Amino acid sequence: MGAGGFTFAPRGCAHAFLVTSERARLLCIQNPGSGQAFYRNASEPVTADATGPVDFDRLRGVAVETGATTIVGPPPFSVSLSH
Repeated sequence: MGAGGFTFAPRGCAHAFLVTSERARLLCIQNPGSGQAFYRNASEPVTADATGPVDFDRLRGVAVETGATTIVGPPPFSVSLSH
């Protein structure tokens, strides 16, 4: 999806995304808005030296704690963090 794009994932639909540019801005709308605690607790500030894979075990723990979602990852595509 490029600039100005739109996507829709119905409730219960497994989904994933991968940012392939140096910078991305997303506007995500969730209805009902029950995922706020998950996103706040799962988020981490990005640092210039960020490396390594996503810690899906930690994200699964946050999902259980908040009861907001189920993490089924990692995503079905390879992730490269090289610049």
